[in-house]
Amino acid sequence: MVWYIICLNPCINETIEEFPFHVGRLPGPTSNCVVIDDPTISRSQFSLEKHLGGLYYVNHSEENAGELDGEIIQKRKKLDASRPHVLKLGDITITFGTDYEDVSKAAAEYSDELYMVSRGNDEIGPLTGAQVIEGCEKGYFTRTTLVRSLRNPGTSMRMDEVVDFDDEGDGGYDVASASVDQPTNSRIQTAEETKAVLGESFMCPYCRTVSNLEDVLSVSVSPGLIGDPVLGEGEQARFLPSQFTGNGLAIDSEGGVCTEIACPRCHMSLPRSLLDTPQMVMSVVGAAGAGKSVFLASSMWQCRQTLSRMFGVSFMDLDPVANRWINAYEEKLFFQEDDTTLQQIEKTDLQASNVSRSVMLDGDNVLLPLPSFFQLRTLDNPQPLSLVVYDSAGEHFRAGADTQASAVTLNMLNSDTLFFMFDPSADPRFRHLLDRGGGTAHNYAQRQDVLLAEMSARIRRHLGNRSEARLSKPLIFGVSKADLLRNRLPLNMPIYTGNEPRKYTLDVGVLKEVSRQTEDLLNEIAPEVTATAHDIASDVWFVPVSALGHNPMRDGVRPCDIKPIWTELPVVFTLAKKGLIPVVNGSL
Repeated sequence: MVWYIICLNPCINETIEEFPFHVGRLPGPTSNCVVIDDPTISRSQFSLEKHLGGLYYVNHSEENAGELDGEIIQKRKKLDASRPHVLKLGDITITFGTDYEDVSKAAAEYSDELYMVSRGNDEIGPLTGAQVIEGCEKGYFTRTTLVRSLRNPGTSMRMDEVVDFDDEGDGGYDVASASVDQPTNSRIQTAEETKAVLGESFMCPYCRTVSNLEDVLSVSVSPGLIGDPVLGEGEQARFLPSQFTGNGLAIDSEGGVCTEIACPRCHMSLPRSLLDTPQMVMSVVGAAGAGKSVFLASSMWQCRQTLSRMFGVSFMDLDPVANRWINAYEEKLFFQEDDTTLQQIEKTDLQASNVSRSVMLDGDNVLLPLPSFFQLRTLDNPQPLSLVVYDSAGEHFRAGADTQASAVTLNMLNSDTLFFMFDPSADPRFRHLLDRGGGTAHNYAQRQDVLLAEMSARIRRHLGNRSEARLSKPLIFGVSKADLLRNRLPLNMPIYTGNEPRKYTLDVGVLKEVSRQTEDLLNEIAPEVTATAHDIASDVWFVPVSALGHNPMRDGVRPCDIKPIWTELPVVFTLAKKGLIPVVNGSL
């Protein structure tokens, strides 16, 4: 009978046909068949030996007896050929058995490794060992596909250094002639694309972990089940359900019927439709005082008003609870009984409860983003699309703030569109050009190029510290408060064309001209800003936007005076990029 032995770190994948089979740290008197160069492994660690009546695991190390199937074995134990066995030796997990598929799955299940895998110019992940093996089995990854462990993110390996390929089933791939260059425009795959590759899995919008649908947790409802190890003592406990009602709802241990679900890793509650609908992710980033919160409220309101009327795309809240803060902002600005009353929106603070929250992950206090969720649906496609929007405070991008405790900024790597807000009123070099009208609002001077440079540095750091690494996803460089520069920016060009309701198009030719003229102005005043933008992404669009359409008073803004300029454009652009809104005069 043939046995198989697998370990994912270090990479071991052996077929055992002759016994005894020895495993140890160094070649020696026992003639180890597998050598594991690790200080936790003894010179001769263990062997698999045939004796009368079957195959036995035999321990050779007195000081480091392995834990086999949860039991410390000092001498020997008979093995069951009908199932895989799991051996723990410190941080190393080794699996062996007679069914290769079962052994592979067991190895992946007990591996703590997470991987990023290159596909063309993209990078998909983080993936578990099981998902990497699944991708190889389905033919998505080949021998020369580049893969890197998140334990050592700066080093890439070929896939055949991590996973053992069956020579018969690899399609005769010519390893010697294959290129193994790293992609120059790497990006981390979005949740929608990850699911397309790996099937029944999803990416959590909070912790960005890819999980299997079968591992989704339920949120308890019974009063006696208060307290969760990840979210804290005041939260309802999360659990993996085993009992269900007739219509499929989970039942907690005290009999409560549970309607909410949660991420297996960070335990944050999830809108159910995120699990079975494609996601479109947009991150808004900018310096403090650039007006991100006001912009988002204006943008989402304009999307509600214009997407259906102009393009036939419905736009509504997916999770009203998660969207409470942005709905409150919209109401302040656009839905007042007396629209002449001054309204004020608070600045997004780094620790603001509406944009981030702290959880305990693997014993560490981690700050997770709290996005807003929307659902879009086109007239000719009944399949809904989920829009996930992040509002990142400028303080997140201070140099040195990119720690595990502030991992909230990593969502920009998973976005379909990254929207950076540049505030010309915060750059003294622009102030002689500003037309403030009758408003008195004023922002203090700050180095926005430093924030951009920090973004660029983080992208390189998380894509393997390669100097040439850039995002291949679009970067929309928005010049906010564009009404202050209305004499220098092309604010009246017709970027949308159409005469019939719901049949408008995005004019790419006009949008390119808008981008060119906007970039020309930035190059004239602040050339280092445009240079850094192009260093961040290979596809950059420069667009003037204004959340209010005028310079407000310091005490607030009157809703009756608000006339937004192109705040819906980032969403329109991303929909057009996905082919859900028609374009003319070019392509995105």
